[in-house]
Amino acid sequence: MITAPIRGRDAEQAASRRATPALDAATIVLLPALTVYLGLNAGGYFAGDTGWAAAVLAVALAGRIAVSGGPLANRGWPLAVAGTGLALLATWTLVSASWSEDQGVALLEFDRVLLYLLVLLLFGSLGDPRSALRYLPAGFAVVAVFLCGIGLASRTLPDLWSFAPASDGKLAYPISYSNGLGILASLGVVACLHLASWEREHPVVRLLAAAAIPLLAATLALTSSDGAVVAGAAGAVLYAVLGRPRGLLAALIATAPFVALAVHAAVGADLVAAAEPTTAAAADEGRDLARTVGFAMLASAGALGLLMVLGRRLARADLPRPSRPARVTIALALVIVLAAAVTQLPDAARAIGDELEGTGPGAGDRSAVAVLDGQNRIEYWRVALDAFEEEPITGTGVGTFGERWARERPFPESVDEGHSLYVETLGELGLVGAALLALVLGAITAAFVAFLRGASRPLAAAMLSTAVAWLLHAGIDWDWELPAVTVWIFAFGGCALAAWARREAGPHRTSLRLRIVLTAGCLALAVTPATVAMSQSHLDEAVSALLRYDCARAESLAASASRLVSARAEPYEVLSYCASRRGDHQRAISMMGEAIDRDPDSWELVYGLALVRAAAGRDPRDAIRRTLELNPLEPIANGASERLTGGNSRSWQREAESSPLPLP
Repeated sequence: MITAPIRGRDAEQAASRRATPALDAATIVLLPALTVYLGLNAGGYFAGDTGWAAAVLAVALAGRIAVSGGPLANRGWPLAVAGTGLALLATWTLVSASWSEDQGVALLEFDRVLLYLLVLLLFGSLGDPRSALRYLPAGFAVVAVFLCGIGLASRTLPDLWSFAPASDGKLAYPISYSNGLGILASLGVVACLHLASWEREHPVVRLLAAAAIPLLAATLALTSSDGAVVAGAAGAVLYAVLGRPRGLLAALIATAPFVALAVHAAVGADLVAAAEPTTAAAADEGRDLARTVGFAMLASAGALGLLMVLGRRLARADLPRPSRPARVTIALALVIVLAAAVTQLPDAARAIGDELEGTGPGAGDRSAVAVLDGQNRIEYWRVALDAFEEEPITGTGVGTFGERWARERPFPESVDEGHSLYVETLGELGLVGAALLALVLGAITAAFVAFLRGASRPLAAAMLSTAVAWLLHAGIDWDWELPAVTVWIFAFGGCALAAWARREAGPHRTSLRLRIVLTAGCLALAVTPATVAMSQSHLDEAVSALLRYDCARAESLAASASRLVSARAEPYEVLSYCASRRGDHQRAISMMGEAIDRDPDSWELVYGLALVRAAAGRDPRDAIRRTLELNPLEPIANGASERLTGGNSRSWQREAESSPLPLP
């Protein structure tokens, strides 16, 4: 009577052990696939893509818990600290809607934090996190090379991969933000430098990584992202100092000259980097750049292969070994040279190109844009810090930076992000949110530091260096809002925290009852982001239908979007404009009022109220005055003020028909 249950339990444990490697492999493969999807959809910035990704990860975690016999085997205080901190940050983000008065934005931001939490937990639940750590840098490198490769191809080989160029000429596709693509390329360089340097990697992997570095560097140059260059340089230097793999010198010697060649060619490709790079001359220049980058890739791989062969022969020879002080001196000199080369190479290449073109130092639109970006960030941070000083504990609520910027901006530039994860968090979520964020990121960083020993030191150094580069860049940009760039930090962190915890906690088997509860909980978590994603899809289609003057379909889709997520204001905005177009003015005013109730400080909605009132022949002047209070420098609002503040009902109706709509 006793043996049957024991045998049943043993059989279940054996089945779980057999399933664990397959589950780990499926989890590791899922992340690159999901990242590519996010990367091809504006980096995952928009609500629909974030929602679908979070829903998929929640279902994946639920499936893992259901199948695995011990999904909590890696539990321990390191993973618990990071997971709890991230869960509390997600909750605090959602709760902040009670004082920001914008439940819709809070829900969207909650989904993004939930996405990162699910990645952390999914990779923290791996059965063999130490083995998984070995494959993650390679997986990230593959994703970075793929996304940067199609971005580069969109400029150099547009016949193979079409694109929509950015208005400032910077390479942004497919992330849709040049600095986002830039930091992805920089992090990819760090990962590939590790793969090319670590002698425990397969020789083919090392050669492919060496070949990828010039491609990533050329992509980075076309983004003109100075912040990404500095962050990537810091990551590469940190890896050289902490990782110290035996193959680092060979990798640097093999790749550095050809990286310089690819970067110089990219910086000098002015027509490729133009706002409209579609001329025949630009196409010829793009093909030349593609050939140069292709040559640099092949040459880097070939040079590393030659050095690897020579290295093995030299290792068998009886050569004098340099003293330790000499080795330290050489290593420090190489680090200094590498840092100087990486940080100065783009500017040096620009200067050379300017001299060749006869335009002199400092010329070039891309450099000017970079300087202006840096100046604007100071103003962004000032506005965010003003919010922090106003509400230091709780902040003003998630999503409020854009509205505050519209009110206080010193120049007419529209910005929704504070361009600093840390400063914006202080402004929107206060000290509570900043403390939770610091707890999570600190725990992940500590896990990487804990593994900086032994034969796997280069691997830990690679993840730590990648994380530090991301942390630096997140301080001056909105990487947090680009899951395609950020999810890997939490994947690395989940694995490292789990591996760290395994040393603190022995094998653990989760009871069937608890597994059922956890599985149900994960499936329940999938509901919210999936619902938001479906609502966003309907909203996008509704806006498209409205622009086509197909109000019947627009109203149907907007109504569906509002039923799915009633807290969002945008569906009611679409319903209002459609009602106004068909002459149902009372409903139009009512629907715009519903939208304003959900987001009272949105100048677009208050401006919309002015338009639908004017279309009804009613006085729009109070709404126009309120719009200018919310956004005094907005050209649309100022133009409406000139057209709608005087006259009579007929003139208001006439002007309303020709006024632009700031659609969501």
